[in-house]
Amino acid sequence: MNFPDLDILIVEYSDEMLWSFANILEQAGFKVDGVLSGASALDYMQKNQNVKLLIINNVLPDMGALSLMKKIKRRFGIVDPKNKTVC
Repeated sequence: MNFPDLDILIVEYSDEMLWSFANILEQAGFKVDGVLSGASALDYMQKNQNVKLLIINNVLPDMGALSLMKKIKRRFGIVDPKNKTVC
């Protein structure tokens, strides 16, 4: 099965864990990319706004997952898929 419309970004500080998660998801047919810090995630999302799912380690070298999510919401908004409005 292939999921071409579901782009996943993994935010994980451990290279080994990032590779493991990405490998499993890619084998399942998902399009996956990964970064090693919160700042890298923000940069990635600025350039690639097609990310549909984030998988974030709660503890990152530069910020926590909740802080990252707040920054993402503030910068990019969150789109409600039912009515396409920004939350």
